[in-house]
Amino acid sequence: MGDVLEQRRDQSQAGLDEVRAELDARVSGIIEDEPLAIYVTGSFGRMEARYPRGSDLDLFLLYAPRNRDPDAGIDRLRWYRLAAEIIAITEDLSFKPFSRDGEYLKIHNVWRVGEQLGSRHDSLSALLGRDISPHVGAVMFTGSACCGRPRRGR
Repeated sequence: MGDVLEQRRDQSQAGLDEVRAELDARVSGIIEDEPLAIYVTGSFGRMEARYPRGSDLDLFLLYAPRNRDPDAGIDRLRWYRLAAEIIAITEDLSFKPFSRDGEYLKIHNVWRVGEQLGSRHDSLSALLGRDISPHVGAVMFTGSACCGRPRRGR
């Protein structure tokens, strides 16, 4: 069992390294000045993925506008460019397609999430529209406006 877990951890790390390199090369110019972080969860976040060609890539895009406006988002055309590039990266690296035709590939405003915590939507899973409670994750990329400079996770 230990060998399998170690193998999965190594495969996960290899996949994450490739995704980070692609995000740095292809996405940084799109979101460099945005307070946006790309966060991976699921089997890659838990370091249990089969890579290449086995596991899908579960990403969350978290947006934290400085003015704390829960209704703020990035410009629509910028979002289209970002989503297209993320989809192209996953295809180029032979990941499975995003589940439910990309239903979960969207930006979550952290201030909106924060506003709703404690409300009738009480769980982060309900707010984000999917079950993430057992997931651990890693930051894959942040725009410079998010943390002062681009940052790689782990």
